Amino acid sequence: TEVLQGEVVQLVNKVASYVHTSVKHNYGAPNKNIGDAFLLVWKPKGGNSVSEVADSSVKSCLRTIMEIAACPDLDALAQHPDLQNQIPGYQVSMGFGLHYGWAIEGAIGSAEKIDASYLSPHVNIASRLESSTKQYGVKLLISEDLHTLLSPLVQSCCRKIDRVTLKGSNAPMELYTYDFPNPNSIPPEQLRDISARSSTIEDFFTNLCPPKKSREFLSHWSEAMDFYIGAQDGYGADWQAAMRSLHKCREADPEDGPCQTLMDAIKKMAGPDGSTPEKWKGYRKLTEK
Repeated sequence: TEVLQGEVVQLVNKVASYVHTSVKHNYGAPNKNIGDAFLLVWKPKGGNSVSEVADSSVKSCLRTIMEIAACPDLDALAQHPDLQNQIPGYQVSMGFGLHYGWAIEGAIGSAEKIDASYLSPHVNIASRLESSTKQYGVKLLISEDLHTLLSPLVQSCCRKIDRVTLKGSNAPMELYTYDFPNPNSIPPEQLRDISARSSTIEDFFTNLCPPKKSREFLSHWSEAMDFYIGAQDGYGADWQAAMRSLHKCREADPEDGPCQTLMDAIKKMAGPDGSTPEKWKGYRKLTEK
């Protein structure tokens, strides 16, 4: 805001236009803005199944992120000389946290001012997931509760990256992300198709916006997660083997955020020889909000 001043409103409103349009085109509803954050809601209605709405929530986030990355107006604002001097390499980007759960819907406020909103610990979980995208270096975090509702196709496109407890909850939760293709590598006509309201779930996730990781990377990653987590109670975890697999992942993709995050977490919690701690229960506490 210090650099862009009045133009920051233009930036936020441009982002909002992409967010709101994509959400409405995918069975969702924008609820409210909290500064530069958006509360978004998806509810099954009419003939739409829970799985279809869940898939569409992921599709909506992917479409928004791709559109923002490809927007020349937002790029022009991001390339403001004073802004680049203050934050070299700055780009406009968004992080999303997707979670499933109940909420109380109602009018919140007084006779002076009323907002329609949602009250629930699940809203807080979604907010914490969004905040944690920075910690993992990803643009989207999906909770285990939402992942179980996705169709087999969309589930197969997501990558499990951790098992944690979040602030305010003692229940372990698996976290998933979606490995975005680079928007700069996508032809303009394909970006137009990504924005098209008519694209089907199958076409979108199979042809228009498939995940980018190689089979080699995913094979090593799957091994790393099995060694890292072990059984549901952590039994059989082998962090020395997990680190060997993670090093192979880093060789295949040196810039993968979840890989570096897990390596840092293991180094911090492991024994002196890199072994699994005796009290490991198959999950860790995510200390950052």
